[in-house]
Amino acid sequence: MRVIGFAILLLVIGIGGYFVWDAWQNFGPRIPKEAKVLIAPNKEESKVVLPHRIEDRTYFEESLGYLSEGAPQPKVVRVINAESQTPEDRITVLPLQTNGEPYEVFRNWTGAVLVPDMKVVSKAYTDLVTLARVEAHPIEDGRIRVWARIQNQTDQPLLLQKDCTFRFIGQTQMEKPYFERLAMPAGGFRDVMFESDQKSVVAYTILIRQFQDDLW
Repeated sequence: MRVIGFAILLLVIGIGGYFVWDAWQNFGPRIPKEAKVLIAPNKEESKVVLPHRIEDRTYFEESLGYLSEGAPQPKVVRVINAESQTPEDRITVLPLQTNGEPYEVFRNWTGAVLVPDMKVVSKAYTDLVTLARVEAHPIEDGRIRVWARIQNQTDQPLLLQKDCTFRFIGQTQMEKPYFERLAMPAGGFRDVMFESDQKSVVAYTILIRQFQDDLW
């Protein structure tokens, strides 16, 4: 009887341990399978994927307005020097829709924060600014939003243009850029957001240039 009781006890511990392990493995925000390529690419995918790591915090407080109902909220990091800017200066610049209408907010972010390796992130911008922070936020349908903090390195206001081009699984070239106007306060920053129109993004390039009348 003792042997049977001991065996039952081990079985209970084993089953209980499995559920604890399973819960631990699945703790945290959900990352759609199409977005997992950014954090766990296979050998072939790793040749083209921009590598990311998972973090539990975001520097973009406004992104919380995009959280899906019931999604876990990441911690918010507030930059100290942001207090020196007016609320108008700190408004995130959102993309226009293809018809020119303002961007419509959808609450479909899973709450996951993916941060790219800035040493290898593909970027092209004027040396008048720097990218202080970049985050990719997976959307429930497998697409992503890219949030970027652009810092003006000068003591003069700047008139720039910005865009973000995406590359998807099976695609060999980036999208053609479509630039939008971006006004930068002197010595300050702007937060900008871009959204992919397809899922399974493997890489993206943030483009910032001085204002030109002729778009690429």
